[in-house]
Amino acid sequence: MFEYRNSPKIEFEAQGDQHSGDYRCEAKNSVGTQPSNTHRVDVHYPPKEVKIDSMPQVDIEEGESLVLQCSSKGNPETHYQWFKQPLTTVFKDGKQLQFNVVRLENAGAYYCSAGNMLGSSKSSPVTLNVQYAPKDVQLAIENDQLPIKEKDTVLLNCSFGRSNPSNNIKYKWYKANSRLPSKENLLNFPANLEQAGDYRCEVCNTIKCGSSPPVTVDIHYAPKGVTAVAEQRIPINEGNRVNLRCEVASANPEVFSYRWYKDVAQQPVDSEAAELTIYHVTSADSGRYWCEATNSVATSRSQQLLLKVYYGPRNISLSLERQVPVTEGMDVSFLCATDANPPPYYFELYHNKEMLLKASDRILLLQKVKVEDSGDYHCKASNGISTGKSQTLMFSVSCE
Repeated sequence: MFEYRNSPKIEFEAQGDQHSGDYRCEAKNSVGTQPSNTHRVDVHYPPKEVKIDSMPQVDIEEGESLVLQCSSKGNPETHYQWFKQPLTTVFKDGKQLQFNVVRLENAGAYYCSAGNMLGSSKSSPVTLNVQYAPKDVQLAIENDQLPIKEKDTVLLNCSFGRSNPSNNIKYKWYKANSRLPSKENLLNFPANLEQAGDYRCEVCNTIKCGSSPPVTVDIHYAPKGVTAVAEQRIPINEGNRVNLRCEVASANPEVFSYRWYKDVAQQPVDSEAAELTIYHVTSADSGRYWCEATNSVATSRSQQLLLKVYYGPRNISLSLERQVPVTEGMDVSFLCATDANPPPYYFELYHNKEMLLKASDRILLLQKVKVEDSGDYHCKASNGISTGKSQTLMFSVSCE
């Protein structure tokens, strides 16, 4: 409000919004005072005090929303435009600059310009600092030699491309979904079967964490749990078929060859397959068998498997235990010899096709022989597989 006395006229230099307003005058004498009608003075001036209602730097997280407001003083009414440095083209018209979803490309310095018919003016810039979790996080196997073999050392490296903020970076490691204790960008551990699996890492700043794609640590190792087994029940009877199988509990990579061996001579058996088949097993096939399984890492050997072959009595012969002349009244021992597996359960002695004795021992005792005991003798042996018969023995008893 201006007040001037004793002057019918006032003059002043219009100063924008300072002098805009409603004016009136009053005339006064000793009788009284009379006011005039109000007169509106509207001072036009170009925009001034243009500013963005924000701090000089706005830290905002990627994906959030943001509204910047431009304000100014000016008459007549001003219009607003937004610019992004260093470009001179208009970024957006309007009093507000709105980002519904802030993206990385929105980072930068912005200013607004206010203008009317008398001129224009621009604000100081506001820097939009878009913060985000570490990006392009990668996990790499750094071993010089691949594939990784058991007892090697596994070296994993976690890296990232960019981050805002870029300080106070921390690392997290996971095997499958289990957190590992390491907090460095490098992770190393001995290669064994338990350590094989999927790994990933996270790189964290003060905003968020970025995660790498999973990387599979594949550890190669020699065949384990190599076992030689028989598909049929052992012992097995001669003439039957037997299948021996080389079993491997695990191997990485897979087994690509097998080899069979028999007995201490370690002579390879004519088979390089996982199965060894003997179609008509004989006593000659009895012995200790083992197999070897080989992959690209190494060869592993099984324990020995004892193959027992049962067969009936064969090569049976009957003889006198003592080769002396036999006279009446003597005790005579016959020896029934044979090759059998298992050993015979019993032996029988025959005289002219008539069984005289049956015993569990191969020595058969004929007591106090007589002249009439002379004649043809043979023996039989049985072991449950079969019964075999000897050739005939001519036996003679002399008189005293």
